[in-house]
Amino acid sequence: MRIIKRTILLGISLLFLFIGSIIVFMNLRAEKLENEVRSYLTSKGYEEHQIQKMDSKITIQPVYQVVVIFADEPNVTYYYGSKKYYSILPSEGEDKVFQLSVTRFIGQNYEYKHIEPNVKEQLR
Repeated sequence: MRIIKRTILLGISLLFLFIGSIIVFMNLRAEKLENEVRSYLTSKGYEEHQIQKMDSKITIQPVYQVVVIFADEPNVTYYYGSKKYYSILPSEGEDKVFQLSVTRFIGQNYEYKHIEPNVKEQLR
């Protein structure tokens, strides 16, 4: 009886350890993408004070993305990602960071200040 309890306790402990390590791994990948987006925006000429908020997210598809809100456009949310972070596991592919999408102002001819050409085409 004692061996069965220990075996069950060991199994439960290993399960929690496994789940915990997956959560830590995913959060580290999300942080890494956030750093890559920060570098990407810096290379585009943006300075730190121009970014009001930057936060990495774990979503469904793409699994990892970064939400960026610029200081001069606080009501618009821009989403950035990379094909390298489209799945939970590391994948081969383009390392290039790009803008995934933007919040849409339906019914308005809003002129986005930081929209990239690939996303602007999607809004048409």
